[in-house]
Amino acid sequence: MKCPCCYSEIDDVPVEALREIMLTPQQKLVFSLLLRRYPQQVHREAIIETLFGHRMDGGPLTAQTLASVILSQLRDRLKDYGWTITSSNNTGGPGNHGVYYLRKQGS
Repeated sequence: MKCPCCYSEIDDVPVEALREIMLTPQQKLVFSLLLRRYPQQVHREAIIETLFGHRMDGGPLTAQTLASVILSQLRDRLKDYGWTITSSNNTGGPGNHGVYYLRKQGS
């Protein structure tokens, strides 16, 4: 695979090198949050807050769907570098939300 920094062939892309991947502004916001918290998990609500917390209305009614779309787009971008975003959906009742974290594919 190619390093996102220098494009040379490497066996393993370090997490720090992922900062060089070309992303949309919204993808960058979410990815930066995941990267800052790596290897720990990030709750869906934190992702929505990162994307829409600056808005007086708290974001669109479709904020959860938009966050899911952005996470899916990021997964597609990261797979070429041997990384993914893993989700874990807690379904234990009200107030429980999905969590996401960066991880190397195959680990």
